[in-house]
Amino acid sequence: MTFCKTLAAAAAALCASAAGAASVTAYGIVDTYVAVYNNGDKTSVFEGSGAKAGSRYGFKGTEELGNGTSAFFQLENGFYSDSGTNTGGPGSWAFQRLAVLGLKNDTWGTLSAGRQYSLNFTQIAKFDPFGVTMGSVIGNYMAPVSFASRPGISGMAGADNFIRRDNSIQYSTPSLGGFTLTVQASLGEQTAGDGEASSTLGNSYAVQGVYRNGPLAAGLTVSMQNMSVLYNQYNRRADNVTANAGVSYDFGITKLYGNFIYKHGDGNREYKDAATPYNPNLYIGAIQAKTPLFGGSLNTGAAYLKNDSASQADSWNVQVRYDYPLSRRTTVYAGAGYLSNEDKAQYDIGPGGGGTASPATAAGGDDVWIAYVGLNVTF
Repeated sequence: MTFCKTLAAAAAALCASAAGAASVTAYGIVDTYVAVYNNGDKTSVFEGSGAKAGSRYGFKGTEELGNGTSAFFQLENGFYSDSGTNTGGPGSWAFQRLAVLGLKNDTWGTLSAGRQYSLNFTQIAKFDPFGVTMGSVIGNYMAPVSFASRPGISGMAGADNFIRRDNSIQYSTPSLGGFTLTVQASLGEQTAGDGEASSTLGNSYAVQGVYRNGPLAAGLTVSMQNMSVLYNQYNRRADNVTANAGVSYDFGITKLYGNFIYKHGDGNREYKDAATPYNPNLYIGAIQAKTPLFGGSLNTGAAYLKNDSASQADSWNVQVRYDYPLSRRTTVYAGAGYLSNEDKAQYDIGPGGGGTASPATAAGGDDVWIAYVGLNVTF
């Protein structure tokens, strides 16, 4: 009898200890595809990683602190499934995709810090059925590297800096009648021209409002990054300002998405000997749809990019991708796309961040196309 009481007390103590312990989950995605791609000059076949979703592994956890408050963290790194290498390259980040630590309260909202997604990127992803992956008509205009023939939404900072913000602090309210407000600031931690640390260079600031009510969702995000002095080819400020409005409505038979983006660079100033402005003002409009079909989903979209700082530098593209779940964790997908460039534009079709880059478009004014099939497994 005494032994039973002792065993019961030990079990109760173990359960109490487990209830207070953090819950930690390991997770990941492995995504591989094969594509046929024409870069405007020749057609090639290649194997890539991360078309439907960037291949990754990570750890996330929460601990209940009581009174509706919990602590949480998420650490995530990307890799290329076709080569096994890190997406950041040799000697780069340990957790290139995410490194976030925060507190969440049911009444007061969520506060987080670290390397986390920018608000402009999360806004685009919320109103993109492709999730800014292969097939996203918006994603093709992110521009991995901003240069004169292919300036993108990311502006002078480059796509990685636009998608994620280092040294960022973010606060989100709880849902207030379907409306959520989020603010984010990230510290550039740059060095000024005199060699001293600067409290403003490279800093970015953003605010986002999203409303959801049944089948309707709408959002608006505005961000600014202080780029002054970071690029010594300029002798005055070159801040990036981006505004993004999105809306979606689920009609049942299909869900429609609309997105409008304005990226304000530095207008007509040219970079070195470039034929067009290095950091122009851009307008991007997109309409996309996600339609249930034969047990899977058909994603379609079309977008137009207007370069407001140069002539003959516009572009448009159309995309389609079909995703079919073989199980709860395994999806097979196939898609195709076509992108048209004016004479001074040189955009291409590619996957989202962490995916294998497509062959570079041969020359300005070339049109490109792609057809691909792939497999995505989550764990």
